[in-house]
Amino acid sequence: MTQDLRRELGLLRGLALSLGVVVGSGIFVLPAYVAGHLAHPAAFVAVWPLGGLLALCSAVSYAELATVFPRTGGYVIYLRRIFGPRMAFVYGWAALLVLYPSSIAGLVRVTGRSAAGLLGLPAATGVTAPAGRPSRPAR
Repeated sequence: MTQDLRRELGLLRGLALSLGVVVGSGIFVLPAYVAGHLAHPAAFVAVWPLGGLLALCSAVSYAELATVFPRTGGYVIYLRRIFGPRMAFVYGWAALLVLYPSSIAGLVRVTGRSAAGLLGLPAATGVTAPAGRPSRPAR
């Protein structure tokens, strides 16, 4: 029994998806990082909407590409049509091996730190190595 999936994503669901990904992953980490690198609180208040505008432009550009090339495949389809099959191939493998795993690792890091704070556990500051000298490969 095969069902055809409807190829539609309405405005409300698209906005909810975009906001959920962007806000859910970065809202706990980025404001403190940005504020710590700016000299004055007013600069933070000015930069925050600028970042929101940049994210909005990105989302609108992606939506425009989706309307111009209405096929399944996302960025690979867009890159194939714009830059050719070689660029789409390279991006597809880079996304599989680097981009998506690193994005997931970042989300896991934020989730782990948030869960540690919520449960009252100490947050890890980095990867710890075992005591002693690191082993060296045989020559």
